[in-house]
Amino acid sequence: MLYYGLAVVAVIIVIFPGHQTDKVKETTRSIISLINTMGLNINTDSNKYYSHNSKNEEFNYLGYFIQVTANNNKENIISVTISQSKINKIKSRIMKSFIDYKVNQNIQLLKRRLEYISMLKVVKKGKNGNLLGGIAQNYQFVTDDFECLKDVNNFVHQQKHNPRFNMSSNNKKTIDKMSIYSDVKYKKIGNFTKSQTIQIMRIWKNA
Repeated sequence: MLYYGLAVVAVIIVIFPGHQTDKVKETTRSIISLINTMGLNINTDSNKYYSHNSKNEEFNYLGYFIQVTANNNKENIISVTISQSKINKIKSRIMKSFIDYKVNQNIQLLKRRLEYISMLKVVKKGKNGNLLGGIAQNYQFVTDDFECLKDVNNFVHQQKHNPRFNMSSNNKKTIDKMSIYSDVKYKKIGNFTKSQTIQIMRIWKNA
């Protein structure tokens, strides 16, 4: 459930075995009734219903990759990770950051850009706590403990050794100390001023 100011947006995914599809409408009515008692409304403009006859299924939804696997007569096994399209977007921002580093040789700016990708940020301050943004917040429902980000870590260190960026030994050591996977897993919070954020995101248009 995502909170922003006075608006509340909830995403509910209901998965049924094929022989129980008749219960979808019944369950939907129950969910709507519960939500109405909370003083909330359902957005009926974008209803989606998907039916497919398969014991196993996988699909992308709002940046998540969801896999449903049959488990004999037990409950289905459901795996939720970050979608490959989102991983590719993260890698695109990393690559743009290294390309900019090649031009200006500013290792501290490269470091801050990688931290901005991985760390939680304060989006809005509030009396009852701050609203945070970042991978750890936006993808908090993953079931793999962010293991999928180890591939992103490897990507960072591949670029560090890429001859095209001509990175010095000292600058490589600076990158060695960083871990996007660890920052996300342990929900590390970073502090970024408005001017720093503008500078960091300057090269990430459409990425």
